[in-house]
Amino acid sequence: QWRGFRFILDLPPGDLAVLAWLREAVAGLSAATGPVATDVPSGVPVHTYRLTQTPRGAGGGGWAFERDGVVRLETPDLARAAHELVWQLGADALSELDSVALHAGVLYRNGEALLLPAPSGSGKSTLVAALVQRGWTYGSDEGALVLADAARSSPGTWVLAEGFPRPICLDRGACAALGGIDALLPPDLQALGLAEAHFPPARLAPGGEALPAGAPAGAPPGATTLDDPVQPDRPGSVVPPGAGLPVALVVFPRYAPEPPPTAPATLEPTPPGPTPPAAPEPTPPEPAPGVRSGDGWVATPLRPALALLELVANCFNLACFGAEGLEALAEVARTAPAYRLTHAGVDPAVEAIEALWAARTTAPLAAPTTTRQAPATPRLPPAAGPSPDAAPSLDAAPSPDGASPLPADP
Repeated sequence: QWRGFRFILDLPPGDLAVLAWLREAVAGLSAATGPVATDVPSGVPVHTYRLTQTPRGAGGGGWAFERDGVVRLETPDLARAAHELVWQLGADALSELDSVALHAGVLYRNGEALLLPAPSGSGKSTLVAALVQRGWTYGSDEGALVLADAARSSPGTWVLAEGFPRPICLDRGACAALGGIDALLPPDLQALGLAEAHFPPARLAPGGEALPAGAPAGAPPGATTLDDPVQPDRPGSVVPPGAGLPVALVVFPRYAPEPPPTAPATLEPTPPGPTPPAAPEPTPPEPAPGVRSGDGWVATPLRPALALLELVANCFNLACFGAEGLEALAEVARTAPAYRLTHAGVDPAVEAIEALWAARTTAPLAAPTTTRQAPATPRLPPAAGPSPDAAPSLDAAPSPDGASPLPADP
């Protein structure tokens, strides 16, 4: 189980590479809390996911994927059925969240959390995978739960983040950008040529490519499997449910490739005569306060109000929690520095995040304060009552006894 989501995974016996991969892929949703308890309260759904081998017929044997007793897919390929199971399991878990959730990547380092909120198709999963390759602890590439920290009193009540620990979902372009990591998949999965595939985070962590199939207990550091207890302090593992960590930095990434070179302008023939002086080089504009940049990236700091708007735009289920959910996101915006990151690729984005993480001790920009200016001259009540054709004053409070009005509090 994972938080309030309970499920039973019924797999056929055997040591097939695809089954070993499947057990690793769902390890984050099951290893931390173990099997479903027998005393599940009534009314709490327990989903069953089953892979079964279909009888052999004229066309040979096949495989069926069942969800809650209903066949969802029949296929001759076990790898395709396993891929469908992993996708359906993640979709069901996300639909039954019990906390405010962001569409965001989550990573951890030194007991603190990094949030990467972004819409689908923004390269979020690719960036998460690249950071895992560099030793960050995986939280999620898809969902971040904002949790209450019961050990603290206000302010700072809603500052913990827990990742939805599904396997990292990457398409072919992302696999190529990350160094051809599709070679880490079982050969049967590679042969299918799927548009996207799920990668257990332990396989992407440093040293993860050397793990044995299934990564049984006693595997090298980085293993995260059904048989291997979760250890949040080592690269590639996941943080157990209920053990969210304080949000130290929020980065809203956006991929923007460099503009293509422009075609050279057509030169007009130069008339005879002296050569005019060359125009002075334009002075580059001064960067805005707090903006950080590097080769292929620019990070712009966001004030808490703007950061909150971005968080709301990337929230799965804000309508389910109302004002309480909005306050949860506002607390994140108030307590963690936030940046809008524009980058030209994976490597510049990783460089930017490492730089922002190193400088995260800088407090978030404070919202500007508005001070009310006193009037240049005091407003005095008129010597006599207002003229009959004068418009009533909006800032004059009438006296209850009909006397001359007194100036209202501005």
